[in-house]
Amino acid sequence: MPGTVALIAALLAAPVPRDDEVTIQLPPSGAGGTVYAGAGPTFVAAQSAGVGLSYDLALELGRALVVFDLLGATGLHNYGTALGTATVGAVLVEAERAPYIVGGIGYLVRGIIGGDSSGPRREHVVLTAEAGYIFGRARRWGQIWAGIRVLVPIAATSTQGSPLPDLPWALLTVRFLL
Repeated sequence: MPGTVALIAALLAAPVPRDDEVTIQLPPSGAGGTVYAGAGPTFVAAQSAGVGLSYDLALELGRALVVFDLLGATGLHNYGTALGTATVGAVLVEAERAPYIVGGIGYLVRGIIGGDSSGPRREHVVLTAEAGYIFGRARRWGQIWAGIRVLVPIAATSTQGSPLPDLPWALLTVRFLL
């Protein structure tokens, strides 16, 4: 009987879990990490601003990130933007909404792309850096990544026509990943 009373007293003294307490768990990982694929809108900040769609493939290994991205956009003056990048980085904290940073290299084509090949166009190898937030990180499906990316041209590979189109200086990206 004294043992039962002590057990009841211990249970009553124990903290009661509250509904507003949240446990954050990482998405389930496969043998090499978690792979996400998705797409989302991108807004091009430049003198010839534009909007486009990016297609993304991301690999998360613990908090490390590897992201491959293809972007196609259109803008003012019929200038298009095509960008392919490969970046690496990290999720900065273990949380449901977590900041991330990635950086890498890419290939940028800007100007009249496609049908009329005689229009002005420039092509560059670029360094890219991106910072943003991952929303819904605990979910395996349906994460949203929102970030801002800057581009730094390091080598011009081709220029054609005149006047040359301006280079974008930033991209605002939202990704919906499955």
